[in-house]
Amino acid sequence: MEKVTIRKRGKKYYYRFSITDENGVTNRVERAGTYNESETLRLGKQALKEYQKDGIILNPTKMTIGQVLDTWFDFRCKSYIGAGTKVDYKNAIRRIKEHTLGKTLILAASTNPDQIQKYIDDQLNPPVDSNIKPLKHTSLKSSFVVLNGAFKYAQHPLRVIKENPMPHVNRRHPEESFDVFNTEFEEEKIEVVSIPDYKKLLERFSNTIHLLPIQISFYTGMREGEIAALTWDDVDFKKRKIKIFKSMFYNTEEKTWELGPTKGKRKRIIEFGDSLYNILKNARKDQKRRRIEYADFYCTAFYKRVSIDGVIHTQLEVATQNDLIFHPEYYENMTELDFVCKKTDGCLHTTQTIKYSNKVAKRDIPGMDYYHFHLLRH
Repeated sequence: MEKVTIRKRGKKYYYRFSITDENGVTNRVERAGTYNESETLRLGKQALKEYQKDGIILNPTKMTIGQVLDTWFDFRCKSYIGAGTKVDYKNAIRRIKEHTLGKTLILAASTNPDQIQKYIDDQLNPPVDSNIKPLKHTSLKSSFVVLNGAFKYAQHPLRVIKENPMPHVNRRHPEESFDVFNTEFEEEKIEVVSIPDYKKLLERFSNTIHLLPIQISFYTGMREGEIAALTWDDVDFKKRKIKIFKSMFYNTEEKTWELGPTKGKRKRIIEFGDSLYNILKNARKDQKRRRIEYADFYCTAFYKRVSIDGVIHTQLEVATQNDLIFHPEYYENMTELDFVCKKTDGCLHTTQTIKYSNKVAKRDIPGMDYYHFHLLRH
């Protein structure tokens, strides 16, 4: 297996590795890296990875914007941002790589901010003959972040460009006519679920797994990810308080459900009254009854700690009693979780399950075409 090594010449580090062509001839590749040893090693590994994938040897001075974006994301973002932000950044990178800008040499683009400006403008107002789907101004934020990050990364530690062109690129806003003397006021309307519509939801989802999340959100304002992640040890029945500090989400890269921090990583405590107290008490009683009814087929949730790119992920697993009996070694290093919201057989009640109730409400309840779960928070 090929191995990347580095050496120092003067003040700069160089990486090198051996490659074998289709004729069996082995050649050594050496390229200039950066003034930082670990960054040069990482760059060398990326170059070897690119060669193994496409047969192209990565040269810092010949790197395209797309290649720098990939390298920047792997070395600067992958381990330091949340799952949702990763998805936004990767989507922005994908759009850039699909555009001609992504195939442009980073060195050439650094001296031509007009080229980058055209890309931004095309995303807002695509040319008539293009297949570009227009983006809103808010969606362009990720494009600016990743491009700015990539050019900064190329500037240092790669040192392949002298100047970051992004300060010269603007998000243009279309000019709008505005009558300064127009005295008509439009009040911002925040859509909420009315009490009559809430009762319709209760009736439609009575005796279903969707009822409890709706009730919890209505009385607490918790988000769907926070409700899916809520466990019974987060609920203090004596003090009637709920601790909120985690959220459930689907990791698209690892293809698994995980627990992470709440939005903004904010922890909070919510007090609840008699109505929710009785709802939660009855729900817990029903779950204990169903555990007995399902016996060996009842599911138990677990979490395990997994290190990915230096970051600890809290991944979820589900097992029946039979799984625990026949494969105890697999679950012995995992920790059991008792979720407040779960399916009738104890399996995970995820945000995807919660979202399904949106479709059912719109389909089955007259006058609730406007409904989505987050309105309960309002």
